[in-house]
Amino acid sequence: MKFLLLLHFFLLPEVLCESPQKIRLENSYGASLDEFSTELARNRLASLRKGHGNLKNWLHRRSYLRKKVVSELGADFTRPVTRPAPFISRTLLRTGYKIQNLAFRTPEGQILTGNLYSPLTDGKKPGILSPPDHADVGRFDPDLQIRCATLARMGALVFTWDMLGWGESLGEHENNEAKGTQLRNSLAALDFLLSLEDVDPARIGFCASSGGAIQGLLLNAVDERIHATALVSMISSLSMGHCACETQGFHYREEDFFTDNSELSALSAPRPLLLISNGEDWTRKFPELGAQLVEDVYKLYSSSATFESVHLAGEGHDFGVTKRRLVYNFFQKHLNLKSTIDQGQETGEDVETLRILPKQTLKVFENQDLRYQYFGAESH
Repeated sequence: MKFLLLLHFFLLPEVLCESPQKIRLENSYGASLDEFSTELARNRLASLRKGHGNLKNWLHRRSYLRKKVVSELGADFTRPVTRPAPFISRTLLRTGYKIQNLAFRTPEGQILTGNLYSPLTDGKKPGILSPPDHADVGRFDPDLQIRCATLARMGALVFTWDMLGWGESLGEHENNEAKGTQLRNSLAALDFLLSLEDVDPARIGFCASSGGAIQGLLLNAVDERIHATALVSMISSLSMGHCACETQGFHYREEDFFTDNSELSALSAPRPLLLISNGEDWTRKFPELGAQLVEDVYKLYSSSATFESVHLAGEGHDFGVTKRRLVYNFFQKHLNLKSTIDQGQETGEDVETLRILPKQTLKVFENQDLRYQYFGAESH
């Protein structure tokens, strides 16, 4: 079964060799089965950087890349900006914040299921999108609950929602359409966040890790309503992902064209961007393979100070407390949030009063009958 699954993901493979001992397979979209060789990644980055020699050249490249993402992943900007009336099944009052379990229909017919974490304060507030990591536990993950609740206590409205086909979301997660569907879902999530009366549209953020960071990478590439973005344990020139929802649907390489996630992350410029890498996954070489390309693009705008790259050589593939603390400080600076120190702990995470909630408490629908009763038939 595993062998058949790999055949499905990686059709028409091309062998890429760093040496006789290191063989990697590239799928028909130009993404690798495992990791590209360091030599190949370095050579490609050097070639890409030659095309970024001045701002005029970069703006031409930027326009081309954006149009390519939009066209290949179906992010049609003639789509209406929606102001959905969400179905709210439960409101949970917590210490310093509240959680609403809610769902709404996207323009494409998908039902987004998620949780909105809100501070118990008046006035306009920053809004932050924070989808879950690429893991079965999804938005019910304790680490995700901690970061959403802490950001809410810092003064932001935080929305997290299910990946396609996981959690309470219907649909097929591992196919060629998933990447485009998740980008359209991200656009709908952004529309929803901006439809909230107490959200400040000039202070919108995005943070996620792993497969969730891919969603932020793509959303940030095509929509400038995101003001500040933090992507954790994902951006690399060695690998574009490890699931069909990450590697299919967008051609990283075809004929004389190629790109990678490092260059796509530079589409954020000159908006604030934080990229966090670690020493144990495919981001382990990001300081030497990718970071300099992004830094060079930001310098073209004379705004290199808004790009931050932090490498945690002793850490692994997660969104743990060290990484979360960096993200809190980043949003405090760029979204004008309250300091985490105001919450009385070095990390800003008062886990005892946050209290991790079970999946059943955070679910939107108790059963499928309730889902159908409110939304009827669903396109998925």
